[in-house]
Amino acid sequence: VMYLGLTRHIATLVVVASAFWTGCSSESSLVCAVQAKPHQIELRANGSLLIDRRPFFPIGLYHVSWGMSSMEQIKHLEDIAAVGFNTIHASANDWKDYTKFLQRANELGVYVLSEHHGDPLEFTQYFKNEPAVLAWNLADDVDNGKRTATEVMALNRKIRAADQNHLTYISGYSNDLQKFAHCASILGRQSYPIREHTTEELSKTYFEIAEIASSRSGKSQQALFANLQVFPWSAAGPPQQGTV
Repeated sequence: VMYLGLTRHIATLVVVASAFWTGCSSESSLVCAVQAKPHQIELRANGSLLIDRRPFFPIGLYHVSWGMSSMEQIKHLEDIAAVGFNTIHASANDWKDYTKFLQRANELGVYVLSEHHGDPLEFTQYFKNEPAVLAWNLADDVDNGKRTATEVMALNRKIRAADQNHLTYISGYSNDLQKFAHCASILGRQSYPIREHTTEELSKTYFEIAEIASSRSGKSQQALFANLQVFPWSAAGPPQQGTV
């Protein structure tokens, strides 16, 4: 995933109305805001995305939102929208604040890959009618050895049963990602070649993305997102004051 520093927070480049609704989970203690009708999100047989039956090419930032204030999160959203990105991956720290974030994303025309906070099923049911939602992130680094494909597929079925209007998403960084390839609507392949900042490192990205793409050829319809690194690791040292 291409990462960029946004005010010292990591972000990642993803190369990857008017009815209203007021319902919410009866078990939730949160106050539900009035929400606009969600868009229809679909996949073609070739894996390309459709929103309200129109082709959509996602390009945006993978935003690591944990521990960030809602004002900071929305400011970063506005920054990426201002330069033309149409997609963001974001995490929910607080459900009320995340409602504001999703509504602002909708105003800006930015679609959101949402990382669950709390119970995944309750989270999905609470936010599924927000029009900015593109997909639900079931597992980041899904191939890190902490989950099995059976577990991820079971969660995928639960989320899709609760919300048939949006897609599901997983991402991984190794060849083991192929073990989980059938577990979500969107498969994100991370490529982090930047260590010593050489041309040879960057060329690895093509082969890493092509490998997972070829493994999916001829199989069930699924979108493939390329998550491409643009931030430096420790080899380059910490960013200097005044730089991004």
